[in-house]
Amino acid sequence: MFASHLSFLILWVSFSLAHPVDYRLLNARSPSSTSTVTTTALRTPDPTINGPLAVNDTRTFDLQVLFDGNQRFRESRLDLKKTLAEPPGVMFIGCTDNRLNPGDIFQTPAGSTISQSNLANQFTKKDLSTYAAVMYAVKSLHIQHIIVLGHYGCQSVHNAMASRPPEGIMQTWLQPITDTFSRSRRPEIKKLIMARRWYDDAGAAEADADASRALVEENVRTTVKNLQTQSILSVAYDKRNRDPNLQLKVFVHGFVLDEESLEVKDLGISFGPPGQTIPKLPFDVTVASTFHNSFGKFNPKAKKLDPTQISNVAASQTMSSAPNKNGVA
Repeated sequence: MFASHLSFLILWVSFSLAHPVDYRLLNARSPSSTSTVTTTALRTPDPTINGPLAVNDTRTFDLQVLFDGNQRFRESRLDLKKTLAEPPGVMFIGCTDNRLNPGDIFQTPAGSTISQSNLANQFTKKDLSTYAAVMYAVKSLHIQHIIVLGHYGCQSVHNAMASRPPEGIMQTWLQPITDTFSRSRRPEIKKLIMARRWYDDAGAAEADADASRALVEENVRTTVKNLQTQSILSVAYDKRNRDPNLQLKVFVHGFVLDEESLEVKDLGISFGPPGQTIPKLPFDVTVASTFHNSFGKFNPKAKKLDPTQISNVAASQTMSSAPNKNGVA
């Protein structure tokens, strides 16, 4: 009898180990169960970021619009040779989410500006595309101004400050903005953070719009600062620079577009070559920029790339991503 009971116990234990049962799931699924199970709600993925591609059957973009537009462009008989003979004077670093391009916003003549866009108008030396575009614009096209153009209502900035930020590659790209949000001393942003900390949903909803506008401005400031410390300009404006090919005169500005009023505002964070007077800008300066302005002029004490390093930045990053002898990146 004892041996049969022992054999049954051994078989039961073996079956339990081989097929474990989560009794919490049994209780949660059983309609007759009276026990309360506390579960963590799964995050519903944002289909615009992480979900499958949505099929929009209610709207179709007619490519005939492009053909008709090209016909009108041809009929305008624009003298491209004459237009493109003059180099552009301004480079815009804009946001992919902003569907109003600088040519529409500023009504500039054809060929007078160039643009580089990415999500949330960012610049870092790790982004080789924007890094190379800035270097090309400065060294080959000899532009005079770089304008970082943010826009209120930027969805990328709003995603970066969300209580549940996007995942995957989007999180990696927007992480610098999330870090700016967490460290910011702007009262609009601190108000939202405190409301979330105290689970004040009504207060968080009320503070969300102002915090988003403030973070758009702070993100533009960060991009201007990165251009000051991480781009080719940081070397050209370094007192140790002795390269005659890097005697540059480029000014960098931070603008924000208000998509409701269509007004462009200056953040008052421009910088240029040391000792050079920054040109007076005709745009109104935002009130918020007077609260948290750490720029104004080029700061020679700012941490920046060494002149001997910047020429090897792109090469070193390319080498670090290339496979080694074993084929491992």
